[in-house]
Amino acid sequence: MKTETIIGIIGTIILVVFIGITWNTYTITPSAQLNEVTLSNQQVQNQLQEAVNSGSFTLDTALISQHSNADSCWLLISGKVYDVTQYLQLHPGGRAIILPFCGKEATAAFDTKAGGGSHSNNAISQLGAFLIGDLNMLLTELPVNSPALSNTAGTVNTNQEPSPAPVTPVPTSITLDAAAVARHDNSRDCWLIINNSVYAVTSYLARHPGGQAIIVPFCGKDATAAFATQAGSGSHSNSAVNQLAAFKIGVLGSTTTVQDVQQIQQNTNNLPAQGNGEDESEEENEEEEEDD
Repeated sequence: MKTETIIGIIGTIILVVFIGITWNTYTITPSAQLNEVTLSNQQVQNQLQEAVNSGSFTLDTALISQHSNADSCWLLISGKVYDVTQYLQLHPGGRAIILPFCGKEATAAFDTKAGGGSHSNNAISQLGAFLIGDLNMLLTELPVNSPALSNTAGTVNTNQEPSPAPVTPVPTSITLDAAAVARHDNSRDCWLIINNSVYAVTSYLARHPGGQAIIVPFCGKDATAAFATQAGSGSHSNSAVNQLAAFKIGVLGSTTTVQDVQQIQQNTNNLPAQGNGEDESEEENEEEEEDD
């Protein structure tokens, strides 16, 4: 065999070995690729599992940004990462308030209730149940309290038994006390206490004949006197009192379910616009004056 042929064969072997080593080095260091992947196909799921198996799973902003919708919603709040996917449908203010922040920094939005106030200590403590970990921390296993990520891991064939995801406790009932009402204190989520009953009037604000600005200052508070006197300008008609009944979610101090509250809110969202309660009240007053 000619020397040139032997050299060519040896060169080919060296090239193949070099390519093999380079490829293996690339595939066993998936952490370098995490910033470029999306959790949408089997190849990426495999890379994610390999990253965890190699002990190089980084909880960074690039990974958080991949969880940016209702199917998988992660939030970054005060340097910690939370998977709130399961909580979206239970959020008292509706999931629409949270969705714009999925996959993003949401510290300011959480601290101010998206500009509508501040969260209670109870809401802050509930958030802890959805914690995945600190920003930029290295994880050595898939976070089991993250349903979205645990489900992703479940589609990957590995030799390890997947850890069962614990059931995250979520509120199913609400005690209608003053503290609970106080958490619904803005135009996007407005509850009132009137004559020891609690009313969720958010959907009515825009339809109030006198404008929502009259009601909003009383959101989250006892509005009995304000309702009885039309905020100091008179009294409501029987028609207005009857309309209010549709928004009642319970008696102050009683317990109701999240589902019942959501159903009442849905029903009142679909109510047709009613007549002007203030005008009716004025007409009644005029009739009384004529009778006198």
